[in-house]
Amino acid sequence: MSIARSTAPSKIAKGRTDVPLAAARYRARDKHRKYDRICEVNGYKNIPFVLESNGGLSPEAIKLLRLLSMHSVDVSPKQWLAHAYKLKVISVTLQSANARLEQGGMHPQTICTTRWQRQRNSQQ
Repeated sequence: MSIARSTAPSKIAKGRTDVPLAAARYRARDKHRKYDRICEVNGYKNIPFVLESNGGLSPEAIKLLRLLSMHSVDVSPKQWLAHAYKLKVISVTLQSANARLEQGGMHPQTICTTRWQRQRNSQQ
């Protein structure tokens, strides 16, 4: 799992800001270089799940979602994917997390601790 920012200075310097999902594809390629051999030795398949910070999914992330949908027990694969894609659950979750981080400034641990405390209090 990785999140790539399409407006990162490194992407702008390479002139890749006009290519859709260039940042996500670039990050997925890095994940392959770093982990493919390790996965191969251990009998695993590496499928990087990369989102762009604006919510775009890399082609391999879509591939992984489709694979996961085939293992859905409660709903059909089509319904599972509809929930993930059409309702933009993943993108909305990412943007909500971005907003929480922005509100918390440089202290994301505070946000997590506060949420944990609220959950704990509601269970008591």
